[in-house]
Amino acid sequence: MFPEEEASLRLSIKDIIKNQLTMLHGDERIRQKFIPKVMDICLSKLYQLVDGGIYDPSEVLEGFILNDTVKDGYKHEDTLKKIKQAINKGKWDLINEYSRDPEIIAQLFLDF
Repeated sequence: MFPEEEASLRLSIKDIIKNQLTMLHGDERIRQKFIPKVMDICLSKLYQLVDGGIYDPSEVLEGFILNDTVKDGYKHEDTLKKIKQAINKGKWDLINEYSRDPEIIAQLFLDF
């Protein structure tokens, strides 16, 4: 889903949807019929942050603005790489460890 090196290895959204529909079932399959799983999870996590009163909507939206850069890249670059590698291996639970950080979830959504 997140290629390590070559851009040519990227699947189209159509291919990703087709692949995930062969693996998913039940409510998850219905909910993700037209949206990639990673996008659905990110949006759900961001919604939970606002709906649960953990963050104001404006604070969650700030997660989409890359203003906290460090010398060699985005400050969450290593964390995002770790999450992406886990997703590529089918280990989706790692997202839950960072589900209370809107910057990480928003950037994961944008990177997709």
